[in-house]
Amino acid sequence: MNSNGFISARFDFTAFGEKISLGVGLRSIDQGYSAPANSRQGYGLTETDTATGLDHTWFRKNENRAGRWTSPDPYNGSMSLGSSQSFNRYSYVENQPTNFVDPSGLEWRWSCELYAWFDGTTGEMIPGSEHWHCNYVWHYDVPVVVTIDGGGGGGLDTTPTVLETTISQRPCIPGTVQIGVNASGVLGAITGTASAGIAIDGSGNIGLYADYGGGVGAGLRGGVGIQAVVTNANQIVDLRGPFANVSAGGGAGGAANVILTAGQDRNNSPVVGAGLAAQAGGGGGAAVTATNTHVAVLGNPLGGDQNGCH
Repeated sequence: MNSNGFISARFDFTAFGEKISLGVGLRSIDQGYSAPANSRQGYGLTETDTATGLDHTWFRKNENRAGRWTSPDPYNGSMSLGSSQSFNRYSYVENQPTNFVDPSGLEWRWSCELYAWFDGTTGEMIPGSEHWHCNYVWHYDVPVVVTIDGGGGGGLDTTPTVLETTISQRPCIPGTVQIGVNASGVLGAITGTASAGIAIDGSGNIGLYADYGGGVGAGLRGGVGIQAVVTNANQIVDLRGPFANVSAGGGAGGAANVILTAGQDRNNSPVVGAGLAAQAGGGGGAAVTATNTHVAVLGNPLGGDQNGCH
């Protein structure tokens, strides 16, 4: 729409952004469907590449004919247990294009309001005065809120202006908690251990962990039970790799063991922790073991910061 309120070019899109050509349905030249585009802005606040037909955003490109992104979502924290579609890293707006847009290529949230000027005498809307005012929220390292005003001319794809950008850090508590099943035993000077379960960090990231190893010990003890370990690691991925552990305990018909663990995170900073294990078994003893931990990150149902506390 031009400054006089007349339509200079008209474009229609399918749900996922493929352009609908002239002649489809009742679309005609008189309606403006054959006019050249004066702007690259098009479907869903993206920029159209006429050479490839892809819709460009800040972080990814949308293949509108396939209805999917050409690369996976780079922000792992956008996965949520409350939305099964969020685990499809290539889906565009979780396959809800009639309800949402994604101008960044990251996790999206939006709200928009349409404004216009009206003639005080006739009560009619002044042509070309309508514009959108939107708040878009997307996440990468921290949540970013961008307020966009579409200006005059009927929409955000005319002369969008960024009015305000707000970066906010979600509160989080440094540290991790591991809760799982443990099997361990001490037979004289030989000891072995293995455990698996769920790991959670202070940002709300959730994952599965498994560790195993062996070492030296003293005594006679064995059993299977539940353990809980708390560490100072910034996030659950920092639990990956080798750890040194000391455990001691015992009991008749059941064993209560105290666990101390130490290792390094990805930045070679020390990670230390302590925990308890309650086992069905018996005996008593102490052990020093070396274990290797594997972690698979499932996502963040709270929508927190995937990179942990800063």
